[in-house]
Amino acid sequence: SDVCSSDLIHNLCSEINSTYDCFYLSILLLDILIHKLNYVISNYQLDLFSTICFIISKKFIEKDKMKAEKYNQYLTMCHSPQKFISSKDLILSEIECLKILKYDLNIPTSFTILKYMFICGIIFEDEINMNEYSNINEECLNLLLFCNNSNEIAFYYNPVLIVFSVIYIIRKKYKLKFNKIIIILIF
Repeated sequence: SDVCSSDLIHNLCSEINSTYDCFYLSILLLDILIHKLNYVISNYQLDLFSTICFIISKKFIEKDKMKAEKYNQYLTMCHSPQKFISSKDLILSEIECLKILKYDLNIPTSFTILKYMFICGIIFEDEINMNEYSNINEECLNLLLFCNNSNEIAFYYNPVLIVFSVIYIIRKKYKLKFNKIIIILIF
């Protein structure tokens, strides 16, 4: 059912032509939320929480966040039969989710970390032909998307581990050497 929620969030982001930042934050918030809940959720609740994490992320990231949210337009995807999610449920769940998240939305997602790694550079000039550089970034982004859509990866590993694993796998694929670098990350 995590695949269902990922698909739902992807569809919601596509409908408003949202950024990858919004998509990845929505997924991360949903993962954090589900980890903190002490009960098994129904498919309707999965739709509800997925939609709320999207709404919260959209409000936090997107440029039109000052625009009033229309809570009456969201449909279920995991719940069968498909129906509109109650506006009241969405509003109450948004408040509850924000409390569970302790209003902390400034969380680095795997996408944000990978963007910063691209800025710093994940390859050196003498390692590869520059024409292949765009392929490497694209492959990293594709692998990252795969990791975030996989139940066994994104839910159990933090974004930093995922990003460095993605970079490691792609560098290994291109047979780039590994220097012994010690990186200390504090989150």
